[in-house]
Amino acid sequence: MAKRQPLAGGSLRPRSMLLTVYGAFVRDLGGWVAVRDLVALFEELGVDSGALRAAVSRAKKAGTIHPEKVEGVSGYRLSASSDGLVAEGERRLLGHLQPAVLEDGWVLAVFSVPEDKRELRALITSRLEWLGYGQMGAGIRIAPATHLHDTRHTLERLELTPYVHLMTAHYENFQDLHSLANSWWDLEAIREGYTSFLTHVSPVLERWQTSSAELDDRAAFVDYVRARTIWRRLPYLDPGLPDELYPDRWPRAQAAGSFLMLHRLLKAPATRFVRETTGLDRVQRATRATPARPELTPESLDGLASVSDDTDHRWL
Repeated sequence: MAKRQPLAGGSLRPRSMLLTVYGAFVRDLGGWVAVRDLVALFEELGVDSGALRAAVSRAKKAGTIHPEKVEGVSGYRLSASSDGLVAEGERRLLGHLQPAVLEDGWVLAVFSVPEDKRELRALITSRLEWLGYGQMGAGIRIAPATHLHDTRHTLERLELTPYVHLMTAHYENFQDLHSLANSWWDLEAIREGYTSFLTHVSPVLERWQTSSAELDDRAAFVDYVRARTIWRRLPYLDPGLPDELYPDRWPRAQAAGSFLMLHRLLKAPATRFVRETTGLDRVQRATRATPARPELTPESLDGLASVSDDTDHRWL
């Protein structure tokens, strides 16, 4: 199994933060944001226009967003398919990932793809991976049985059902299941991801919990976007195994608790900052009549003609 690199809080990809901004704020404010306001938000995150240009280009190429004018103002709207992904992932991002029960068994995904459709094999493999599946063998993936519903829904939505068989099973013998779990999933890399997240978020959480000063909406926005971007991968990487199959002192509960506490503290002031910066709210999606900055168009953000698509399925 290929080893994963632990998550780092110091250098976040602009495209990952773009997905966070749309998933955490823009979707709830109508799904559309003006180009000029997107630039303003990312300036606060320390992202320059060139990096944002590349992030937008990749998101457009992946079908995540599309250009649209609202009352003559250029902007980008979250696509219908991505809106569904956001809704689908909300449970996973904000809910504490509950461990499975060993007695409930497993779901096996067995897939076979014709040689002339190798791109579908890569798509199936990546989607199963981000649903929490471990690699049992070539063309065979395994996850706790609790993943069956989300797996079926994902494969149907992507029209991949002709290539995949889903089966439920119980492990009977002949090897130690704890050792097998460590071979099917890279649990050490997942632990490092939790540790990296806690290293980043713990001082941030302490600062917001102990500060006697009034909450600053801009700081809340910056801290929340960074924390949520780092956290977003972890509920997908962690398969939610039965507790007895994890190594000792598994840090999931501590990391999830820290994120949910930060979410309760920062989401409201961060949303307030986005609303004030963009002029959007849940009902009115129009931008301000007189732009505070020179008008920018979607074309002005399309500086990269060809960008490799490192598709990020972890929307939230």
